[in-house]
Amino acid sequence: MLGRTTVAVLGSAALAAALSGCHQLAGHRANMRGKALYAQGRTAAAAEEFRRAALDDPAEADYRHNLAAATQRLRGPGPAETLYKQTLALDPDHQPTVHKLAELYLNTGRPQLARDLTARWATARPGDPRPHVEVAYVLNRTGDPAGAERALRTALAVDPNHAIALANLADLQARTGRLRQAAQTAAAAKRKDWTVKTSADVRR
Repeated sequence: MLGRTTVAVLGSAALAAALSGCHQLAGHRANMRGKALYAQGRTAAAAEEFRRAALDDPAEADYRHNLAAATQRLRGPGPAETLYKQTLALDPDHQPTVHKLAELYLNTGRPQLARDLTARWATARPGDPRPHVEVAYVLNRTGDPAGAERALRTALAVDPNHAIALANLADLQARTGRLRQAAQTAAAAKRKDWTVKTSADVRR
């Protein structure tokens, strides 16, 4: 009797794991379809695929972030803000969501919320360069290039090879007239990641 019960429990666990894997695969496929639709400008259809992906795999922050981005394009910042906050509740270290929420705050006239959001993340993760890059982005957007440079140098103290921090620093140096330094920093960024862009169109 015990043997049959154990087999039944193990069988149930295996079935649950298999179903979980199926849902994760379905979520991945829906997300891929959503990204393709989003790139084509078919935002409503993309949002539906991202919604399906988030339902299939609720633990995956990327899917909820993508739904938020599509929702922002469709319905504006209000509904998107709620979804970005839900994503950060799921994964507080989800950098694309921190960036998009900070950008949303800036674009809707709430710079202090953007500063608070990125500063809290940097305080929580001092050994991670990504929060300091986001702090720099917000400070740069709010008219504090010196503070932005300090934040980028903090990121580079943590990781001297961080290509995005290097690229952003090169951009800042160029815009403040330090062209020789900017060229050297941009070259260092390219050595670390040849796809990274400098000047005004820095990839984040």
